[in-house]
Amino acid sequence: MPNNLDPYESDTSYFHRMIESAYADYITVISPCLSERALYLPVCYRETPFYPQMEACVREFFQCAKFKKCLDCGCGVGRLSLFTANCGIDVIAIDKSRTLIDFCNKLLVTQGATEVEIPSIHTGRSAILTIPQDFSGTGAVFQVGSADDIQYPDEEFDCIISSNVIDRVTDPLLVVQEMNRVLKYGGRILLSSPLDWRTQFTPDVSLWQDSLTALSDYVGWHVIHNIPCLEYKLRLSDRAAVHYKCEVIVAEKS
Repeated sequence: MPNNLDPYESDTSYFHRMIESAYADYITVISPCLSERALYLPVCYRETPFYPQMEACVREFFQCAKFKKCLDCGCGVGRLSLFTANCGIDVIAIDKSRTLIDFCNKLLVTQGATEVEIPSIHTGRSAILTIPQDFSGTGAVFQVGSADDIQYPDEEFDCIISSNVIDRVTDPLLVVQEMNRVLKYGGRILLSSPLDWRTQFTPDVSLWQDSLTALSDYVGWHVIHNIPCLEYKLRLSDRAAVHYKCEVIVAEKS
């Protein structure tokens, strides 16, 4: 898709699915529904290992005195940005979607409960997203920005998060080069990507990557942690969900 388009401005359904997938353990449905027909209630995502595992990586590999400033490159709806900031790290979070950035900034100023919509079979359901109190007013700053042209100087960040982004860019090698440029020597990156790549987002299949380890070799990162297969769920309706298999690495720039 053209880089100047916001993919979530028109596809609000996918935007709502992202919110539910990221924040399901903080969401309560408030609109009427027939519970016996709700096969995929938000509570099912509390059992999904993706965000707990990613947050565990942040705690283990980023919570060190030298890691003070983090870039979340392609922050989406901001779950990992807020969590990382809550760990005492200053976070600059960028995404090319104005829709997603506006949502993240809304979470920062809401100071409590925010009404959201989650998908159902034929329509959306009203729900309340209640962000934990210690997430409110954290050291996270959300800005519109592009992963292939990061508007920060060389070696600006101590650590970087980029979750399920490089499979959705025209040139993943360029994006990795940009992240490497703004990462300090000795800095660390937490990188995840679905194992399946699509021509819709990366049309040149010669740029597809078989593994994140191979991609890290391209810029000379040293992999210090690897999760070969981590499940990520995205609910389509009460009766259907997409299950992605993701690879996760933590690497160090040496």
